[in-house]
Parts: sequence; structure tokens; C-alpha cells
Amino acid sequence: MHTIIPVILYLIFPLAGLTGLCRLVQLMRREQITDPPVLAYAWLFFCVGGWLLVGLTKTLWYWSGMATLGLFFLIFASPSLTLMLLLIQGNRANQSVYHRFGFWATLVYLGVSSMVAGVFLLKYWL
Repeated sequence: MHTIIPVILYLIFPLAGLTGLCRLVQLMRREQITDPPVLAYAWLFFCVGGWLLVGLTKTLWYWSGMATLGLFFLIFASPSLTLMLLLIQGNRANQSVYHRFGFWATLVYLGVSSMVAGVFLLKYWL
């Protein structure tokens, strides 16, 4: 049981996310979406999957230095990179349903991750 948890956490979950992203990209290509927002969805899958891994690592296994680095990336770097992505995607939000959902999902993620960063800063550094 001790070795199955890291295999599930760090192999199965990321592969499931990558599979979901590939299926979404195939669906957008099948529907012939012009200039599909692959980067926006890849970034969202990456960040939400990162939060999932950090939460499951804390819950099911033990905390490590790599988990701390991932958490710091998600709290500090992710919101600013998401803001840049949102500015790039903003002028294409009305091209399709996929563009619109990607834009709004990125906006929601930016708000939630910024709030988490603010709470983290208030709790641990002030």
C-alpha cells in the first residue's frame, strides 16, 4: 500500500489529465474550431491538476520539498502567468463556445488562485 499511493498520485492522475486534454483538443479539431484555445486549456489542466496533486499529497501521503515548491509555484507564479494568458485570450473569447468557456474558466481560476495567495500571505507572513 505504501508504494501504490505515489504511483496513483504522480502517474495515474497526471496521465488522466493529459488524456482528458488530448480528448478535448481532438473534439475541438473534429468540430473544426478556428484557432482552438489549446494553450488556455493546457494551462488550466496543468494548474488545476497541480492543486489536485498538492491537496492529495497532503491528504494521502506525506509532505515533501517538491510539494512545497509546487505549492509556491501555484500561489505566486501561477496567477501572474494566468493573467498574461487571460489578456492574450481576451480578444478571442467570442470565437466559439470553447474560447468563451476557456476565457471564463481562466478568469475564475485567476480569481480563486489570487484569493488563495492572499490568504496564504496574510496567514503566514503578516
